[in-house]
Amino acid sequence: MVDLNNVKINGYKVTKKIGQGGMAEVYLAENKDKRPQKVAIKVLDEYYENDSELIERFKMEAYICNKLDSQYIVKVHGYGKV
Repeated sequence: MVDLNNVKINGYKVTKKIGQGGMAEVYLAENKDKRPQKVAIKVLDEYYENDSELIERFKMEAYICNKLDSQYIVKVHGYGKV
């Protein structure tokens, strides 16, 4: 995977990688432009960028996370292609 440290994605500056799974990496990022906010950014491995079924599952995960209301489940602020 590409190193995204110090890269800006949708107004968030990536500060460090905090996790990795079989198909994606998770990064910590900050938004200092508006109000200080830390977020996690999950990036699907570029190997899967043309796998339409996996991309749909990735989008469905974001949709379901937003529908669930729990302090133990992250809120999704957006998704897209980097």
